[in-house]
Amino acid sequence: MTFLFPTLLILGLLAAVPFIIHLFGERKYRPMTFSSLKFLKEIERESMQKFHLRQYLILLLRALWIIFLVLVLAQPFFKNVGGSLDSALIVLDKSLSTQIDPDYKKITEEISEHFKSWRILTYNEKTSTDSLLALIKEYCADTQGADNIILVTDAQKNLQNSEILDRIRDLRQKLHVLAVIKQNPNTALLGLEEKLYDQNDDDLRYLQVELSGNRDEEKLSADIYVNSKRVGRAYADDNGFADYYFSAEERGEILCVAQCPQDDYPEDNQHYLVMPDSRNIKLLLVDYAQSASYASRAFKAMHNIQLTELTPELLATQNLHDHDLIWLNDFFDMSKSLQRSLLDYANEQTLVLSVSPEMKNNTIWEEQCGELNPSRKTRTHISFKDLTISDEEENFSVRRYYKSDIEADNIIWEFDSGEPLLFKNTAYVLLSPLHFEWNEMGLSPYFLRALDRFVQSSLGKTQKSYEVGDVISLDGGMTNITTPQGERINAKDYFYRTNEPGFYYFKNDDKEWTLAVNFPKEESEQGSLEISEDEKLHIETQDLASIEEQIKGRKGQTFFFVLALLCVMLEMFLIRKGESTE
Repeated sequence: MTFLFPTLLILGLLAAVPFIIHLFGERKYRPMTFSSLKFLKEIERESMQKFHLRQYLILLLRALWIIFLVLVLAQPFFKNVGGSLDSALIVLDKSLSTQIDPDYKKITEEISEHFKSWRILTYNEKTSTDSLLALIKEYCADTQGADNIILVTDAQKNLQNSEILDRIRDLRQKLHVLAVIKQNPNTALLGLEEKLYDQNDDDLRYLQVELSGNRDEEKLSADIYVNSKRVGRAYADDNGFADYYFSAEERGEILCVAQCPQDDYPEDNQHYLVMPDSRNIKLLLVDYAQSASYASRAFKAMHNIQLTELTPELLATQNLHDHDLIWLNDFFDMSKSLQRSLLDYANEQTLVLSVSPEMKNNTIWEEQCGELNPSRKTRTHISFKDLTISDEEENFSVRRYYKSDIEADNIIWEFDSGEPLLFKNTAYVLLSPLHFEWNEMGLSPYFLRALDRFVQSSLGKTQKSYEVGDVISLDGGMTNITTPQGERINAKDYFYRTNEPGFYYFKNDDKEWTLAVNFPKEESEQGSLEISEDEKLHIETQDLASIEEQIKGRKGQTFFFVLALLCVMLEMFLIRKGESTE
């Protein structure tokens, strides 16, 4: 047993005071008159022994409760670990969820100030677990006696925290976890995305919000803001999804924000989304036939397409990034440099390759679309799958099909058998002649709606949303960036300072655009890690020294206070019993 304030043990000498009083105190005798002394010796023999025993017990109990109270003041703890605490190691969680919690920041700042001799390592979402463990092992190996590791975290249940906790447990050092958990983590907004609404209303847009909550007694909801204006509230269903429809009043990019009014921690309960103006999609169609092709007829019939048509020879003269979507209606023969330019474009925006009936020059694209072989099927049905709404399908038939030897997980269109017809692998590749009369569709509204949904979902894959800490690639040239806090920054090739969620505005000589930066989904969820009582530390901001006490062992104040109280009660009982006997 060790004491936090061992110097107070000198007060234990006070336990001798009752004995000193008993031995040297003045005894006064009160004379009593008896009518007969016949039974006097019998009284001494039967009661005096009990009297003296009771007196000695009272003295002992009085001395004990004094000793126990002194022990309580000295704050004892039962030692259960070895090693010195002069070189303890603190592993500090500085993930996004901790940095928006004022209570967590206050406690960690006070810990850093109080335990200056302790080494501190920090980590966040971008930290490699292997690198962190290597630093921990290196420090413990170099520092003799550093056998205590204190993990300070908000105990948020995510893959990184779980892995770090498990791997530190595997080390030989003693692990202690100080979990600074939010008091009322009731709601979290986990995601906000645009969905495709399959109606003819040009202005109607569709949002879906994903929420998670711990309060079963209330209906979770999200307030929706469009271009800084609150347009309504969406209520979550039993699965935690809330749908909201609205009409965009302005053209251009639409900036959407969703907030959870029930969340006690508003800093991480909102998500940002940039919706492109779907009514003015700049589509570049590359085709020898141009206006005579069925692709041209279809896109011209679509109300939201701003169509530019070129022959393959003129493609090299174009600034590809001026277009939202490039559609090559054949595997045209082109230079390697032009092909690389198109694939670079496909890494950031949408490129579609569709197959002509003759299948000319497809060998130069085999790396992207694989080796194509005609299918023997004369007629088959295919399903249109919207990647953002996997449970909705539309079917129509096709008379000719070319099979690819590439296996793709990201399927847009497929046969009823599950074979891919259109897949994403650097570029979207349509492995069927896009001559619409062969699909028995012509320019029917049904087919145009299916094609429109494909175009919309393809554009949705253009990265408009990033996570805090992500690096944003720029097109080149000097770009002026305005952060959500209004700070203006100039960057040329890459932008690194996405350290705050919100909308980031970009402007260069050619164009202006907006990107949304959000907290990662796992940083918004409210689950807590499972920490055993043996590992857990408890702390009050006013008593940081108790950390050392808890690491060294368990508190003994309560135990000794209870013993002192029992001694006092027994003493009072014996005194009362003696008075009743007299």
